[in-house]
Amino acid sequence: MVRQPHHGADSLWAATAPPAPVTGRLEGEVTAPIAIVGAGYTGLATALYLARAGIKAVVVEAEDVGFGASGRNGGHCTPTFHFRADHSLATIRAQYGARAAPLIALQTGAAERVFGLIAQYNIDCEAVRVGCLHAAHRPGAMRLLEAKHADYAALGRPCRLVDKAEMQTLTGANVFHGGWLYEDAGHLNPLGYARGLAAAALQEGARIFTRSPVAKIVRTGSNWRVTTPSGAVTAERVVIATGAYSGAAWPRLERAYAGIAIASAATAPLDAAARAAILPGNHHLVDTRPEPFGIKYDGHGRLTTAVVVSGRRGADRGYTERLLTERLQWTWPQIGAVRWQHYWLCTIDVRPELLPRLFEVAPGVLGIVGFSGRGVPTATALGSVVADYLGGASEHALPIPIEPLRPVPRLTKLAARVMMPYFRFKDRRAIRRDGLEVPRGY
Repeated sequence: MVRQPHHGADSLWAATAPPAPVTGRLEGEVTAPIAIVGAGYTGLATALYLARAGIKAVVVEAEDVGFGASGRNGGHCTPTFHFRADHSLATIRAQYGARAAPLIALQTGAAERVFGLIAQYNIDCEAVRVGCLHAAHRPGAMRLLEAKHADYAALGRPCRLVDKAEMQTLTGANVFHGGWLYEDAGHLNPLGYARGLAAAALQEGARIFTRSPVAKIVRTGSNWRVTTPSGAVTAERVVIATGAYSGAAWPRLERAYAGIAIASAATAPLDAAARAAILPGNHHLVDTRPEPFGIKYDGHGRLTTAVVVSGRRGADRGYTERLLTERLQWTWPQIGAVRWQHYWLCTIDVRPELLPRLFEVAPGVLGIVGFSGRGVPTATALGSVVADYLGGASEHALPIPIEPLRPVPRLTKLAARVMMPYFRFKDRRAIRRDGLEVPRGY
């Protein structure tokens, strides 16, 4: 796994997010009905919804609020299932049976939940809800977008297909062959959102302790004891919501996901002319490549994008910034010279089905992994599900089942090193067969 730098290293979000609420280390012994390990979206949303139901959980975090992927991701809030072809709603219904309808409702309604919390608790996180543009990078990709549109339009979700001419107007680029506008989506400063969730949870009565890494979780009578270097929480139940940053909290949980490293970069703020010409409507954009090209503005006019770490790509900052410069200049020649200002890493927890899983890793201990890059909407929404379950809802009523721990196949753990280069190779061949130029920086 790629070693994670502290936020202060060069994260755009750490440089621009409002300060975190005041928290301290866990000192001494405390008790709570629920102990939550991890102060990312899942843990914080669970604590917030529990507190609103009158259950005051304790959250312990090894570093700071939002230290992991919750504070380092791209800030896209797209409440759809993954673009992958086998993630049609028909496939979801076939796989999940009676749970499919509530699962689909949970995911497609997740942006409403995110932006509702932002409004209710006045969270300062550069939140913008103008929609996501899914861009066809080759003509054949429009068939996938048309099928996607049919799925979500049938649910009554606000979305529409976009032809090549309108796509050029909306993006400022002439390299896309049409697209799909999902109008319910938005984007934000992800660390600002995490810190806002923490402030909301504290306001509702939850307790949050930071700089308190969990050394072990052990059974003690009918309860669990969560031990940190300077204290411990005794609780009836434990939620491990650490994603790809599980560490010592429950080592066996690392078998249940593949940790995929992502390198993100942000330009200096664009000048007014470039800002008006490139993504003028402030949509975030994701294309249909096997390794999608995702890009958005931050609240100060910087373009932010990312790549999966694979060999030099992502691991070597200078090399990666040159690739990203080529990609931007190929897509938007009008951008001119590109100056990169921030560069940072994170790791996401990926499962082959690209959906989160709820694992009962021991009686009374719930492990949650597998958000696969859908953290902002999905983790927020799943926090409400976990809170309902801990508050007494039947497991059979949940949109996601609670299962025994399931390790991921070895191939999933090789995805970044082996599969992504292969997928890029296949896609470049398909682009050439279409008689098109392979994008620079790809």
